[in-house]
Amino acid sequence: MPDFNDLVNNFPVAIDILAAEVRQQIETFEPRLSEVEVRHEADTMDPLALRMHISAVLRLPNDNRRVRFDTVVGDDGRWRLET
Repeated sequence: MPDFNDLVNNFPVAIDILAAEVRQQIETFEPRLSEVEVRHEADTMDPLALRMHISAVLRLPNDNRRVRFDTVVGDDGRWRLET
């Protein structure tokens, strides 16, 4: 993942850069997921939150299922998942 300090001067384009990087990381490190889509989801209750909505197909041995979840960067700089 890129360092946020390197992206500060690129806003609002930085959001697209981060979304693309999240997608790339998922495709690289989670081979069970395909058709990965990542988009920024504005949070009206917390406009400074960086929330990404992720949708993908989970490939299982006998089934494929669409999964959806959000990832949010906390004020401590750590990413967390929300389902």
